[in-house]
Amino acid sequence: LQFAVAAGAEVFVTSGSDDKIGRAVALGARGGVNYRSEGWDKLLKKEAGGFDVIIDGAGGPGLALLLKLCKPAARVGSYGGTLGKVPDFSPQLLFW
Repeated sequence: LQFAVAAGAEVFVTSGSDDKIGRAVALGARGGVNYRSEGWDKLLKKEAGGFDVIIDGAGGPGLALLLKLCKPAARVGSYGGTLGKVPDFSPQLLFW
């Protein structure tokens, strides 16, 4: 997060903990949403628009929703899968 902010990125975070979101904002994140909240993806879309880069450490249905928020030609990094498979993954979401 801090490296991305230092490089000029506008960082938004997702977490199941409002405290963690608050800490991320204190470290420079522009905002964040709690993925336990109903409609969190719509709220994130409203706050941030779309994303050029997504870094995900959980996988599962949450990543499926994040992929729908990608801008064309976005880059996605995934380093974990504790929440399981990404349902209905469509690579085309990354192209247009």
